[in-house]
Amino acid sequence: MAQTKYIHVSFDVVDTFKPRVPKSRIEGEDDTIPRICVSNRILDCVNAMPSGPETIQAMQQLGLPAIIHAYYMQAQEIWNTEAIIQYVPDARCYGESWVRTVPTHVHRVDYQVLEPQFYQTKTGPLRLLGAQFKRRPFSDNVTRLADLFRLHDSSTFARLMRKYGYAKVMFNLKDEFLRLLDTKTESQEKELNHG
Repeated sequence: MAQTKYIHVSFDVVDTFKPRVPKSRIEGEDDTIPRICVSNRILDCVNAMPSGPETIQAMQQLGLPAIIHAYYMQAQEIWNTEAIIQYVPDARCYGESWVRTVPTHVHRVDYQVLEPQFYQTKTGPLRLLGAQFKRRPFSDNVTRLADLFRLHDSSTFARLMRKYGYAKVMFNLKDEFLRLLDTKTESQEKELNHG
């Protein structure tokens, strides 16, 4: 019998895993039980993430490769989808399960999201309908974003990313990043024309 895959997906590099109550939860989701949210499909993991599809879209708009970090894990205690439906209204939609103990094994694989197809529901968030997930060498989205805007020496940028995480920063500051990128491109064009 094949073993069930338990995958946690993040845009941030995660060094250690410990069950906790997620900071971002949907309405009606439990706010007391520590867990690591997992699913058995990468596509479902992305859609279950707060602003997961929006983050991929923002990365594309900024010209950044959309890289996700998939953490395949094993643990002593896992609550399957049926066990958590009472705690997570959309658990069945994404095949969500909860890892309830520190994982006994974690294996990281980075994927680039290629050819994503999105769907905007009338009342809900953006959804990723499909994509190709191509395996890539390990990388760091925060470093790529810092490279784009030359922010390596910015302690404010580093603090912001540690405090809120890549997806939340991208979701909330995407328009500002795009404006900065446009301004940067315009100034480079002026230098070329006058240089």
